[in-house]
Amino acid sequence: SSLDDSSCPAHPRAAMWGGGRRGPGGKPGESNEEATLRLLAGQHGGGGGGGKGRNGGGKGKAKGGGKGGSKGGKGDGPPSCDEIPEARRDELRVQIEAFLAGADAQLALPPTLTGLERKFAHTLAEELGLTSQSFGKGGDRYLCLFRSPAPEAQPPAEAQGASAEDGGAPAAGEEEAGEDEGALGPVSYSSVILDKASQGALCKFCERTFAQGIPASWTTYCEHMTICVGPLAQPMTEDNRSVADVVRKQTAVLKVQQEVDLKVVSTGSSDRVMAVGVMGCVSCNKNPHITVATAPGTRPNLSNEIRKWSMLPLEKQISLHGMVWQRGGLRAGAPPAWSWAAKRRG
Repeated sequence: SSLDDSSCPAHPRAAMWGGGRRGPGGKPGESNEEATLRLLAGQHGGGGGGGKGRNGGGKGKAKGGGKGGSKGGKGDGPPSCDEIPEARRDELRVQIEAFLAGADAQLALPPTLTGLERKFAHTLAEELGLTSQSFGKGGDRYLCLFRSPAPEAQPPAEAQGASAEDGGAPAAGEEEAGEDEGALGPVSYSSVILDKASQGALCKFCERTFAQGIPASWTTYCEHMTICVGPLAQPMTEDNRSVADVVRKQTAVLKVQQEVDLKVVSTGSSDRVMAVGVMGCVSCNKNPHITVATAPGTRPNLSNEIRKWSMLPLEKQISLHGMVWQRGGLRAGAPPAWSWAAKRRG
């Protein structure tokens, strides 16, 4: 599911609660925050009545101290899906239930849906056992529902001794993976690194799927999906913002060397970057994706700014395989060969 649609943003207006305080200039024991909110509500030199809102009491006007008071505004707190007109909720419910009863593998809801409507559709889809994910930015953002749930991440490979034929190291070498994380330095970002076969398959897929293929002068990546900035235990977004608790809980259960199956479900591009949208693992990006290629002088993370994404029909979607890995400090750039070999033996 998408990160910005799983919960609505805080209401932009300042909170104004019921039962306003009275008193000239301030009140003993009143906190700075309470005083600030009282002033913002127009309660200069006089008490203000409570606002009508999610966190407020009833209506009220200022009393005392002249005309300094005012009616309160709406309270803060996340907007509720109950604010969507009932007829509109019924319309969305009928559309989603019709999809569930039909034979189509996926349903793309139009970008004309509001953020609250996307949240409602996402919640309803989960209740019905469907998987949902949002793609795009701003006015181009839309929600897609999938009949089959995304493949679940597999448990991490057990530490075993690897033979030379497996291209790995002995058990002692594998124990190095358990080295104290603190000794390896800070984690730059956590990701799912594709195995070599999947990297090659993705490159070939993009050559035939994008209209002009991958331009020869561009730098090709097709290598990883970013889960979060920083370590799995302390996930951050690309712009270093903290993430919602639901996402934090999902990243917390992931383990380094845990193998994951991803499915390519969309393509996106601009004049300087190409990417594919994927499902199968949590990501702090609004559009979980793998950067495919960039024009000369373009940073790979510019793929986060792609606005338009095109869903792929089921028959064109491909599956990829990778491993959870953290990069940064003294860590290797990719999982060691023995870690893949251990999984194959399991």
